[in-house]
Amino acid sequence: MLVVFLLAGSGRSQLFGLEIGRDVRFVADASVVAAVAIAMAMFPPGATARPGTGRNLGRTLEHPRVIALILLVLLANCGATSLKIVQAWSDTSAELYVRTAQVDIQRLGDIVIFDRPPPNDVLSPWFLEDHLVSRVLAPLPERPRFDQPSESPYVVADNGHLVLAQFRPATNSPPAPEQECGWRVEAGTPSLIPLESELFNFRWVLRLTYFAGSTMQAEVVIGDHRTSVTFEAGAHDVYLPYVGAVQSVVIVSRQPLATLCITQVSVGQI
Repeated sequence: MLVVFLLAGSGRSQLFGLEIGRDVRFVADASVVAAVAIAMAMFPPGATARPGTGRNLGRTLEHPRVIALILLVLLANCGATSLKIVQAWSDTSAELYVRTAQVDIQRLGDIVIFDRPPPNDVLSPWFLEDHLVSRVLAPLPERPRFDQPSESPYVVADNGHLVLAQFRPATNSPPAPEQECGWRVEAGTPSLIPLESELFNFRWVLRLTYFAGSTMQAEVVIGDHRTSVTFEAGAHDVYLPYVGAVQSVVIVSRQPLATLCITQVSVGQI
């Protein structure tokens, strides 16, 4: 038994150091070994269990001090590892991250946040498709808005603060057919806007640069995905997120007599 402990301890301690003794996984392993060790220490070698021996257990124990020592070490280690787990889950970088974001959300008011993965020490990447800021901030009572069309979208920085998104284009639309209006969007006639490069399946952000004669509604169509967008009167940029491959963008207006000119479409990241 001693040889097994030494082999396991020396092999794992070279990889993990003395901190291995504070890891809950190895404490659980040690519990099984400790139970076997206590059973072996209860009776002398070659002893066989007989009916009724449990009633006089205290007088038949072979090594009571060894048993007490094993139990004491095991219980102390369980207490230490439990305390470590409590501290790890109650004092984390995720708590500071969420609190910082909440303060900024309260300060900025009604804003739109574009989703993206948070730092790995805030939420493990093992959550795969749920490894997103929106999942981390979902319990907030402020109910922040995510991934909606916006002229001034925000993102949550790695320190938890909200900052204006910085757009980095990956591809743009080619030169427009009309010099003054770009791609003219008329009611009932979809306007197809191609891109210079096809983009693969990923999390993208579209930037639509446009001019509208009056505030109006139109649909932005990418593949099978449709998003209703409010185009404000005047010259503006509007951003909207999209997940998937991008080949072209289609704008559909159902408002007659409304003027909408799309001067450029860019697709990139923030």
